[in-house]
Amino acid sequence: MCDSMARAKPRKTNRDLPDYKNPPVVEVVCGVSFDRLRKFLVHHVGLLWSQLAQDFTEIGEQPNLPRIFEGFDNEPRVNVELMQIQDWPRAQFAQPNGGDIIQVQRDRFLYNWRKRASEAYPRYEAVFGRFWAKLNQFSALMDQAQIGPVAPVQFELTYLNQILEGEGWTDWGQIGRMFVDAPSVKDGAKLLYSTHGINWLSTYDLPEKSGRLYAHLRSATRTLDKKPLLSLEMTVRGMPKDTSDATVKEWFDIAHKWIVQGFYELTSDKMQTGVWKRVNP
Repeated sequence: MCDSMARAKPRKTNRDLPDYKNPPVVEVVCGVSFDRLRKFLVHHVGLLWSQLAQDFTEIGEQPNLPRIFEGFDNEPRVNVELMQIQDWPRAQFAQPNGGDIIQVQRDRFLYNWRKRASEAYPRYEAVFGRFWAKLNQFSALMDQAQIGPVAPVQFELTYLNQILEGEGWTDWGQIGRMFVDAPSVKDGAKLLYSTHGINWLSTYDLPEKSGRLYAHLRSATRTLDKKPLLSLEMTVRGMPKDTSDATVKEWFDIAHKWIVQGFYELTSDKMQTGVWKRVNP
């Protein structure tokens, strides 16, 4: 584990993780990568949608996501596999009006919770419960259709946070006061006084090589109105010691703990109490 995660504030148990009345999270993604289902053909997407269409009424497609695996003796690797048959795009099943999304490709299943304008964050337990139910539904369908077992090789949990201009900051030069380990410009700087943007990535290993946390802070603009924002994406990828239900759920709990505690340790007390209204601790 990187020293910057450990030095300033004590790590907490699941019972007393930091909590906020107004968290900046806009999206949570739970996912699993698995051995490629070679018998999962494009017409099976329609079979899957027939089970999801009552709640996920909109269907679309995107390019396949690369297979990225964490390696603890070297850098994460991207696997490229030559296929005798053409791979079909990643299928997306979405709820109406910008709601949750299920994403499926031959070697990956993702469940995205997306914040709607009038919706409060339903909390991790609710999002994970939705993911777990739909993953089991997908796995059962693969068995019933004799496509093959869903054999996990890696799990992932991502929190996407967006902090709009005016929510505790007004220019990029204030970033160092909001994120305790982010690069900042010294007061009185003459050449670097005007920061145009930021793209900062930091990584931290979980215990026993069970996963790795990525914290990626970058400047961006909101698509809706082009308003400047700071995007903080926190992702844990890794693999538990086995794939029993209890062990996998424990892995996600640990990943959630690292993301929430990591967010607490990387952001300033002023932002936590003044903008996001921290209530615990």
